[in-house]
Amino acid sequence: MRLIKFFDIVLIMFVVYLPLLIGKSKKNEESLFWASLITLVLAVISMLVMKKAQIEFKNVNFLPILISTAFGFGAYGLYKMNWKFKKSVFSPLTWLIFLPLVDTIIFREFGLHDLSWMNETHQLLWWFVSLKVFVLGMLAGFIYFLIFIRGKLFSAVWEGGIAFVSALVAGYIFVHFGLVDAIFSEIAFNFWRIAFASKSSRDV
Repeated sequence: MRLIKFFDIVLIMFVVYLPLLIGKSKKNEESLFWASLITLVLAVISMLVMKKAQIEFKNVNFLPILISTAFGFGAYGLYKMNWKFKKSVFSPLTWLIFLPLVDTIIFREFGLHDLSWMNETHQLLWWFVSLKVFVLGMLAGFIYFLIFIRGKLFSAVWEGGIAFVSALVAGYIFVHFGLVDAIFSEIAFNFWRIAFASKSSRDV
C-alpha cells in the first residue's frame, strides 16, 4: 500500500512536469517560461482536485533563506566556473517565480506530506535529512536531468546536481520551517542563476 502511494506521487510529479520536459525541446528560455507557467497551473489544479489547497502561512524565518542563498552561491558559482549558461528576459519570472512555486507545491506540498511514512533520518554531511527529502531530491535531480539532456550531457548532469542540492535544502526547510520559507529559500537559491548568467535572447 505504501509502495503504491509512492508511485502515485511519482506519477503526479511526472504528469505535472511533462510540459517542462516537452517545452525544453526548443532549447530556449521562452519555451521553458511558458512550460513552467502551464506546469504551475496544472499543479494548482491538482492541489484543488486532491483538496490539498490548505496552505498555512507562518512568520518568515530569515536564517534558512540566508543558508539557501549561501548554497545557491556555491552551486552556481561552481557551475559558472565549469559551464557557461545564459539568461533572457524570461529568466527572472521562470527561475524566481514559476519554478520555485512548482517545485515547492509538487515536491514538498504533495510529496513530503504524502510520504510521511518515510520519516527515517540519515546524516548527510553535517546535518540530518529525512529519507523522504533525500528520495524526492533524487527525483528532482532526475527530472531536471531529463529536461536538460537535450543539450549536452555535461550541462544536464550539472543541472540535475543543482536541482538535487536545491531540493535537499528546500525539503529540509519545508519540514522544519514550513511552505513559505521553502518557497523563499528556493527563490534565494535560484537568484544566483540570474546573477551569474550571461545575457542572451534565446538560450537558457
